[in-house]
Amino acid sequence: MNQDISHSFVIIDKNFEPPSPNFYPNQSTKSRTSRACEACKISHTSCGSERPCQRCIKLGKSDTCVDSTPKKRGRKRHNSQDLDESEDSNNNLNEQSIGSPSYLTNSNQSMGAFNLSNFEGSIVSPNSGNGAFNELNSSSEDSSPLVDSADLPVVDRIHMLVKERKWMSDKEWKANREAISAIGKKRDEEKESWTEERKIDYQSKTEDRRRNLIRIAHENPAPMAVRDMKNQMIYVNDAFRDLTGFPDESLNDTMESLKAFHFSADTVRVLSWTRITMSEKKHVVPCYARIWNNTNNYVTQMMFGLEYLEGTSWITNYTDEDGHMQFMTINFLPSPSSIT
Repeated sequence: MNQDISHSFVIIDKNFEPPSPNFYPNQSTKSRTSRACEACKISHTSCGSERPCQRCIKLGKSDTCVDSTPKKRGRKRHNSQDLDESEDSNNNLNEQSIGSPSYLTNSNQSMGAFNLSNFEGSIVSPNSGNGAFNELNSSSEDSSPLVDSADLPVVDRIHMLVKERKWMSDKEWKANREAISAIGKKRDEEKESWTEERKIDYQSKTEDRRRNLIRIAHENPAPMAVRDMKNQMIYVNDAFRDLTGFPDESLNDTMESLKAFHFSADTVRVLSWTRITMSEKKHVVPCYARIWNNTNNYVTQMMFGLEYLEGTSWITNYTDEDGHMQFMTINFLPSPSSIT
């Protein structure tokens, strides 16, 4: 018989007293400085209060061991004109559903595969019948593909794809682009103040994570793909290739990478929202994976002029140490009804 632990009794000993500090005689009492030196701060290592510190002495950096410059706290001050422009911008964003997305506030609109109260966990659909795929199928009733001109800029081509698949309205797309552009501008400003050592350290850590995710995908027996934050597929494992027939020339191709999966509109909004808020989260969502070569005779569906396989994906976002998005991994498993 399953017991609901939320209603379980907790026994508390009222006579309990915490042990004194001397109860742990071997406990380390290492002192910490209130401000690390520049080198230790960049390397995220412990630092002493003396200058030069012991780490810099060992590394032969005694001459450059100085206190790091603290970041300025608080909100930036603006003149009245900037404030007026900021207020107008905030009003526009609110109207365009960035501050309070319509799919979070409109109770009459179908929540589809998104549940705000369960944002940290799996995304499930309350729909009946065919479950979460009802929304996916209804969003692609008119599955005739639009003309995708290679002469257009990539951003415009992505906008055409978003409209074709009904992932976002024009207002949502515009607000989404403005928010992402603001994040990119702020990030560029931050990087201008980085030291050369910080830049090298960041590039090294990014490359280490990239290699680690590729290694995980390579060793994973389930179909798995790795994307960067430009929405480009940078790696797919052998299981994913065997399942979909993914061609090598589609790697690092933004448009082909975006067409590799088809999600519901609510799922796309959630994934965009986590990117804007720079949240490292995991989602389990129903989706379709594109099939380039159906050698396994799976039951597929034609949508937008392409062949897709019904299934479920496990999506994980990865951020850097500053909270900015870097990579996304997608594990895909076909649904039982798709396997003959």
